[in-house]
Amino acid sequence: MSTFTPPSPQLEVNPGNRIQSGALRHSTFGLKAAAAFLMIGFLAMLVLPLAVTDFRYVPTISKTEKRMLNAFPAWSWNGEALDQFPAKFEAAFNDHFGFRNLLVLWHSHFKLYCLGVSPVEDVVLGRKKEWLYYAKSVKACRKIEALPKQEVEQWVHELKTKQAWLAAHHVRYLLVVAPSKEDIYPEYLPNYVHEIRYHRFFDDILAGLGTDSGVEVLDLRETLRQGKKLGLGPVYDLTDTHWSQIGAFLATNQILLRLQSWFPELQPTPLSNRTLSSHRGKGGDLAQMMGLQDEMLEDRIVIEKGPDSPEAALMRLQTEWPRDLLKDDPMVFETKGSDKKLTLLMTGDSFGGGIMRFLSEHFRRTVRLQIQIPYTPWFQALIPKLVEAEKPDIYLDVYCTRSLKHPPAVAIGGDGK
Repeated sequence: MSTFTPPSPQLEVNPGNRIQSGALRHSTFGLKAAAAFLMIGFLAMLVLPLAVTDFRYVPTISKTEKRMLNAFPAWSWNGEALDQFPAKFEAAFNDHFGFRNLLVLWHSHFKLYCLGVSPVEDVVLGRKKEWLYYAKSVKACRKIEALPKQEVEQWVHELKTKQAWLAAHHVRYLLVVAPSKEDIYPEYLPNYVHEIRYHRFFDDILAGLGTDSGVEVLDLRETLRQGKKLGLGPVYDLTDTHWSQIGAFLATNQILLRLQSWFPELQPTPLSNRTLSSHRGKGGDLAQMMGLQDEMLEDRIVIEKGPDSPEAALMRLQTEWPRDLLKDDPMVFETKGSDKKLTLLMTGDSFGGGIMRFLSEHFRRTVRLQIQIPYTPWFQALIPKLVEAEKPDIYLDVYCTRSLKHPPAVAIGGDGK
């Protein structure tokens, strides 16, 4: 019996199918290449930051965030150390992650220039974006916080005891309080900042001191409010928390006027005797907090030295000091080739730096120390030794009002150990 075999169908050869098949293979290859590229890129994003992360045990201060970055913890088999190791390692890794500064910069650019908001919580944008304010200081300006009565009493006791101690050692004492930027330029604060309480921290302390405390206090608020009306330039830098050279110069002259009642030879220098110039430079500490000090440039008025200004040479302080109590190394200036006789010892916060240059021209020797705030019993640990070594005629405390939020940990009359 024969088997019937059906004829095989003839396949039609279509050149178009070959083209479509080739296109499909090409498309598949393209997808695989793109997937491989994405995978390599993703791995690079994971590996490269790790490769450039600094895992060394090195304490570092962040210039933008104004704080000590977390250091990677040293390994220990101690039970408590092992329990704390993961959290400490994570905090350090977040602070030292590779390309962190670049990513922070991109983040700052996006939030400021695209969204129109501050990229960091510590900086407040003014109504004009070139005007920046310190958020913690603005909070005080809104008068949300008041100094507890106990802390006011701590300040009053500290100041009275300090003045009495210095008077017993024949040293004149003056407390100088610089206003915060928003006290002088409230008109550029954002609309949501409204006053809800009358007193500042400083007002609470003044009320606590009364009129018979013996403590001489110089309040510079009115001096700087009048100074901004002169039209010479802002008395505070737009991108900084501190006063400008104009503000520092006006503050210096007011200090000298107050000191004249004790030392008539201290004569303020008229601003008309100085040459003013304009300088465009990097943004101040508030722009630095946002990582944008190189982008937010600012025009500043610079006060040149006068023709009769004595040269003040920067020197080193020979007295040993507890370094953990000071924010920076002490600054010492001595005027050369002049008949100056008085000596000045100045402590306080960073506002003293702006007036140091101008004040030092009026004294034979000027020593300045910037203390840590809130501070430990630094007076007991350092000042008696310095007073004995320097024998100053005047002791000057220079504080910004926001620093007064932090009362002394231990009053002078207490245990200074």
